[in-house]
Amino acid sequence: TTTTTMPALCTEGIPNGIGVNSTDCADRFNRDTCTVGCMGAYEGDARVYYCNEGVLEAQGASIECVKKTCKQGLPEGPYDNSSCIGKEVGQFCVLSCMVGYIPMSGVFVCMEDTVFSGHVGTCELMPCAEDGKPSGVGVNSTDCIGKVAGETCVATCGNGYEGTTETISCGNDGVFVGSPPSCTLRRCDLPEELDNASIVHTCLSDGSAVAYGQGCSAGCATGYTGSLEDLHCDAPTLLGSI
Repeated sequence: TTTTTMPALCTEGIPNGIGVNSTDCADRFNRDTCTVGCMGAYEGDARVYYCNEGVLEAQGASIECVKKTCKQGLPEGPYDNSSCIGKEVGQFCVLSCMVGYIPMSGVFVCMEDTVFSGHVGTCELMPCAEDGKPSGVGVNSTDCIGKVAGETCVATCGNGYEGTTETISCGNDGVFVGSPPSCTLRRCDLPEELDNASIVHTCLSDGSAVAYGQGCSAGCATGYTGSLEDLHCDAPTLLGSI
């Protein structure tokens, strides 16, 4: 009589768990090997298992499957992607425009192929409102029209005024930052003709000449004849006939 010994079928130690694929280990007998891997939304290094007297044993480290994370698929540009870092398959995140841009956002989901899927519009720099540009008597801030976050402009004193020149910044919140220039009316240079004993005029008061936009008159002194002339200050020039 011949006795046949059947190899032991491995029924114990078969790896299982979320994401573990051990189908290759089905119907394995003593001294057989099989490969266990990860599947679906999970990833990890495949491991070899050995059937030892009905028990599957890992040849080295045991299988370990972890959820896949997405690292690509987000659009390039001035976006804040901090909420998308480390997202696993099936998880959502919000991609938004960075500070200094008009607020806008879009929702993305981490797909099983580890690529994000979603949509977000193009980020546009925050404009500074024109009604917020530097203002004041004699201030000229036309250079600040149309400025956006991060840009600078120059505010000066307009025609007929004199004073400082100031650099103004358009802030990330769409508000201009900086002080307007200090402007005062510019005074006219009096022509040499008025410094004549034969002429009297009202173009000088308390030692100061008339300023931009102001008027004065000049005529003949006592003992002299001639017409009275009206003069106008278009600083620095005094306009009119003397």
